[in-house]
Amino acid sequence: MFGGMGRVFETSVSKDQMSRYADMLGLDATQKAAVMDLYDAYQAEYDATVKAAQKRLEELRDEARDDPSRWADLRDEMQKLRDQRTKAEAVFFDDVKTTLTPAQAEKWPGIERLRRREGSIGRGMMSGERLDLVRLVDDLKLPDDQRATMSGTLEQYAIDLDRELVIRNAAYDKAQESFRDMMSGGDPEAIQRIMDQGRQASMKVRDVNKRYVRQIESQLADEAAKARFQEAVKRASFPAIYRPTLAMRTIDAVEKLPDLTPDQVSSIADIKSRMLRETGAINQKLETAYTAREETITTADIMGRFGRGGGGGGGGGGGGMGGLFDNEETNRLREERRTLERSAVEKIEAILTPEQRAKLPGSGDDDDDRPRRQRGGDAGGGGGGGGGGGGESPAPRRRPRQQPADQPQDGRS
Repeated sequence: MFGGMGRVFETSVSKDQMSRYADMLGLDATQKAAVMDLYDAYQAEYDATVKAAQKRLEELRDEARDDPSRWADLRDEMQKLRDQRTKAEAVFFDDVKTTLTPAQAEKWPGIERLRRREGSIGRGMMSGERLDLVRLVDDLKLPDDQRATMSGTLEQYAIDLDRELVIRNAAYDKAQESFRDMMSGGDPEAIQRIMDQGRQASMKVRDVNKRYVRQIESQLADEAAKARFQEAVKRASFPAIYRPTLAMRTIDAVEKLPDLTPDQVSSIADIKSRMLRETGAINQKLETAYTAREETITTADIMGRFGRGGGGGGGGGGGGMGGLFDNEETNRLREERRTLERSAVEKIEAILTPEQRAKLPGSGDDDDDRPRRQRGGDAGGGGGGGGGGGGESPAPRRRPRQQPADQPQDGRS
């Protein structure tokens, strides 16, 4: 809930990430070797901490099976481990900073902003909140001169976004604690107020992204690059809406058939164009419906969803969280879109010969646009988040055989 609590069983920065930061800081070979030695010591020490904590957590979980009151002790032990993780990271980075020259130290705030953006933007719950516009622009692979013209805008974006991420992350942490209280009989009205505070903080992150999307678009002189950027923003903001469906995969496969006649090519193009126009209008309605749902969902809605077996995961808006943001309107619009797509595929298949139809993908489940549980992080999903381009979380190095009950599953941001 609210993006998960992080990979508490491993260090918060990977060795590959630390090597990348060293390059960004411009460390020489001697400095980099010293930093990597510090990293090895940091990882070894935290590994020992985790090993001791896992033993205690296993004991508490076994006790909780017979005595439910022990679940509170297990949660406390998990929080203790999270605190130890935060402290270990702080000590490590303080040690790293002692190796820097004054000029390199001036670059350190940028590293901190990068870490915060990559490590936490994927916690976003709202459509567009999980966008990492720096990553989306990097993915465009612009020529160096065009990328250079945007450097000032992207640097200011990173600063403005970071300011809101700090506030939002604190609000999410508070909301997570409140959610656990709600699950054990807390004050619903007080919890709703905290949830509203978290939502307001989310909206400010989302609004920073919206503002800079417009600025970046205005600076993309190449129309093809602008179109790719706009498409990437849509996919990262509303991943469940713009995920490729079986209908689109089928049509793509049809277009690649080598033996289509000119009449078939023309008819298929007409059917596809009409379908995209009609489903595009539905997608716009879905965007509006999901945004409205995100801005009004209550703790009662969440509890109702969990009570029906929904929820879970760390997905963003647009059908994330196991369909948490779906309601009658979004379900109706999705069914309307599926009907249009099925009709288009049937019309195209009717144009094909039996031999051509035999070359198409299996029918499978044409309902593959319905919401799925999404793991937190990439954003990009985005980046997103789903939604936006998330960040690079450390690759898993180890997993306990069975995670404690309150530990959410991992995901990239």
